[in-house]
Amino acid sequence: MADYARPGSYQVQHLSGIGYVVLAPSGQVIRDSQTPFKVRAEQQRDVLQREADQKAKRIDRPCLCCQRVFASAGIHNRMCDACRRLSNALADEVRPSLPRARGGRS
Repeated sequence: MADYARPGSYQVQHLSGIGYVVLAPSGQVIRDSQTPFKVRAEQQRDVLQREADQKAKRIDRPCLCCQRVFASAGIHNRMCDACRRLSNALADEVRPSLPRARGGRS
């Protein structure tokens, strides 16, 4: 089973006297998710998360820079967080400058 603990994901929560429920990314309890069994709630959470990920095209992808597999946020997300941070840091240090035009304005 996948362990979904990233922000914006479905979660399993124990409610005293009720049992386990699945929470939507918004924090609302999923209807008909109440169960006395944690494993059953986790299975339901995983199914719901896979469906949401598939709809958003979020899958595990290899990073274009380091080839490590990471949880991509979608088709637009092709670099892992570590490589993205490194890329942003380098962009701040190496800013291209355009040569000034010779001559003045007329």
